[in-house]
Amino acid sequence: MVASPLGLVSYSTNTTGGDDPGNEQSFRLYFQSAHGNIKEIAYNGVLSSWSNATPIFTDARNNTGLAVINYMNDTLHQVSAAADGLDVLELRQSQSSLFYVSAYDGLLQEKRNYATMPAWEPGSLGSMKVQAIGNISVPETNSVENPPNDWDSYRMAAVYSTEFYGGPGARLFYHSLAAPNGTSCVQELIWNQTADTWSLGATLADPYPNSHLAVTIDDSTRMLRLFYSVGNLTLQESFLNISDPNGVYDQGVNIPNLLAHNDADLAVVSVNGTALVYHYAHFGNQGIRELNITGTPGSSEDPEMYNLSSEATVSQPALYRNGQLSLYQPIGATLTTVGGLEPQIYVFWAEQNVDEASGYQALMTVSRSIHASSWPASSYGISTAAVELPLGDNDADP
Repeated sequence: MVASPLGLVSYSTNTTGGDDPGNEQSFRLYFQSAHGNIKEIAYNGVLSSWSNATPIFTDARNNTGLAVINYMNDTLHQVSAAADGLDVLELRQSQSSLFYVSAYDGLLQEKRNYATMPAWEPGSLGSMKVQAIGNISVPETNSVENPPNDWDSYRMAAVYSTEFYGGPGARLFYHSLAAPNGTSCVQELIWNQTADTWSLGATLADPYPNSHLAVTIDDSTRMLRLFYSVGNLTLQESFLNISDPNGVYDQGVNIPNLLAHNDADLAVVSVNGTALVYHYAHFGNQGIRELNITGTPGSSEDPEMYNLSSEATVSQPALYRNGQLSLYQPIGATLTTVGGLEPQIYVFWAEQNVDEASGYQALMTVSRSIHASSWPASSYGISTAAVELPLGDNDADP
């Protein structure tokens, strides 16, 4: 696999409730193989292990960004025979939208599928004809902040909620060039699920040109929280109250000298009002750290707080290749979503980078309960609790 961002969704396979929550928890993980196709790894609850990764489509640009959302859709209909004619039944189906950059024209594209149907069909995003920007020139800095990276890719992030003012929908963030002078920025796209339409949203000028993006929505505060690099190894948060009809993005925490590189990958999840940010560390135990940010963005009564000295070490992947330290490989994070199941956090990462042609040879995951105070013990290149996911041998066209 290459260093494109991972796409992750977690959802329930049973929308009406069931007797075995463990069998209802599903995950889907998406990545780009070194052959260029997009592959999917599935965990369906009833299985005892992750499925082999299989190709699902091939029209993504090399080093594409990836972002995915999952939501319920009422528009699938089933027609059945009845005594007085035909009955049309409206079914609530779990549906996913996967966003990427087209290999043909560099435009943002969307593919959708239902959990019960393997086929992927074009979504409505393509009609926007939005040009994504990748491999953006960065300011001259030292090699610690911006090491040589043959896999600088298109960065994007997406999040879905039923609680947006104006109705259920999503926000998609990607790197663009702002008019009129073509300066680097991050652009927001807004999806209205009911109308199935897209529109331009806010423009954020401060993200670093090749920064990764990580976004989450905190259900307890209804805050959208977007994290990214602003250079100088600094992590920045922008936030938005999704229930406010006049809401605009404001800046939250700013943490200097936190990131391993300006283009190092990021992931984030929200747990009961707390943002858990996963990042590579350039100090202490080199590996993936968990930054715990409590409080409510923009609140004077419940201000955001964090303690760098108490960051937990999630894992210490093998990060060296040919004597060089590589801290920009993909990471991702998600939560279990099924009621009645012990809530768990899952963190994913790539490692064992052989060369640019072969890519990463391993995709790993480790989990913990949200009630646990630490992650399973690990040392450099070794995590006894980590599970290796099967990348699959099949790289043929789907």
